[in-house]
Amino acid sequence: MVGYHGTHDLDAVLREGLRPELTVSLGCPTKHICLSERPEVAAAMGGTVIVVDLSGFEIPKEAFHQGEMRIHAHIPPERIHVMDPQPSPDPIGWDDPGLSKDEQHPTCVRIRKEQQH
Repeated sequence: MVGYHGTHDLDAVLREGLRPELTVSLGCPTKHICLSERPEVAAAMGGTVIVVDLSGFEIPKEAFHQGEMRIHAHIPPERIHVMDPQPSPDPIGWDDPGLSKDEQHPTCVRIRKEQQH
């Protein structure tokens, strides 16, 4: 399984991986990395599209919801490579979880509920 991410700081990502503590995760109780199910969606978010190898990685039970997965852990650089060729932007198949009735991705909603108990 793979996910896709658009990054504006490719050198740092290839050196350090994807670090959720450096992200702006609006409305989420813990920081996260957004991964898309399709590379075209990642391209629509801007930056350089990278491929993230998720084999053997702990996948949230919600997995890809409306085209997006949220990972609340560091993704090391050895799981990342630059997509070549770069895809054309196309957000079809993705809906912003922030616009849902819960105003958040289901993984973040679950974590918020777990932290309240």
